[in-house]
Amino acid sequence: TLFRSPSMDLRRASVALLFMLDLVLAFEPVSLGFAALGAASALTGIITGYPRLYCYFRECCEGALNSTALEKDLEKRLFGQHLVKKVVLRAVTGFMKNKSPRKPLTLSLHGWTGTGKNFVSQIIAKNVYKEEIGRA
Repeated sequence: TLFRSPSMDLRRASVALLFMLDLVLAFEPVSLGFAALGAASALTGIITGYPRLYCYFRECCEGALNSTALEKDLEKRLFGQHLVKKVVLRAVTGFMKNKSPRKPLTLSLHGWTGTGKNFVSQIIAKNVYKEEIGRA
């Protein structure tokens, strides 16, 4: 019995394949799709119900802003944009201090090429998020 014949392995494989085919045909695609959609929505509800669990998978920015560090970073790295320093600092710190903002923070930075729009965005992202922002 130590030696198995190839025909025996082939029979076992064909029986297993027939069993799996019957199992797959037992599920109707529409019902299976609704079940998967329901499971996904239930999982989403569970994850969003627990902020710590959500923040385990995604980065959250609760209490991550150090406004003095943002101010010093803007002062040190941004030249000739005094109005931008004031407006950005006021907008970001005001938004981050609000416990339940009704709208997301939106900053619209305008200007010619090379005026530092992306540079200011990188400074803000570096100070708001804990994880390092990579260059695309």
